Amino acid sequence: LVAPPGMRLFIHFLQLGISPNVDHPDRVHLFDVFSNNTRLTPKKGIYGKLDRTLSLFDGPGIQVKDYRTASSKMKVDYLGKISVKSPGFRLLITTFQDPSFGGDCPVRHFLCRHSWICIPLQVACDGNPNCGKDDGEDEKECDEYNTVTNLLAEYSLSRDIIVAILLPLAVFIAIVICIFMSAKRYIRQKINSPVLPVVHFTPKRDGQVRFAEETQTYAPPPYDLVLELPKR
Repeated sequence: LVAPPGMRLFIHFLQLGISPNVDHPDRVHLFDVFSNNTRLTPKKGIYGKLDRTLSLFDGPGIQVKDYRTASSKMKVDYLGKISVKSPGFRLLITTFQDPSFGGDCPVRHFLCRHSWICIPLQVACDGNPNCGKDDGEDEKECDEYNTVTNLLAEYSLSRDIIVAILLPLAVFIAIVICIFMSAKRYIRQKINSPVLPVVHFTPKRDGQVRFAEETQTYAPPPYDLVLELPKR
């Protein structure tokens, strides 16, 4: 099992059903891999019967503590055969960070005061004892926490819906404005561009040329009209 960089692993046993017979080979061991493969559990391993999902208190004759790694990686080694009387075990593994000297946790983390660890805020009030044995800090005042969480979730959903509606509308308006400005610029260029006049010049006998600012063009007279002109 590997935790994200900069975080470690906190292990809490929820259920344990391993034969308590000393001569029986069924055992579970926990190892801290990056710390020279250090064994976290006792040399003989962990065994016995325990169900913390039904009772907050351990049964007589068995005390299973919580474990924490010194690195971000651990290994679970289980030797045995699952049976009706010995169904195995269930672990609750939570990533954590150490709090500061004053008890401050990183952003979006929750302080377990008894275990003195900082766990991710999203696992608080999830119905699991992520703070570990004899520490119920993460499951206290959950009604108030869930109310705030639900309000934040509803606010986030409403915000996403508003963004989904307004974003396409804003893009459409921006496109319309761009088209309007381009058309306006094109029309203005057409209006302000100089119009080259048609120049008509008439040569004179003295060699000078007379220019006219405007030139009118006329169609030639009909051929029949020319033929009917009186001769002089």
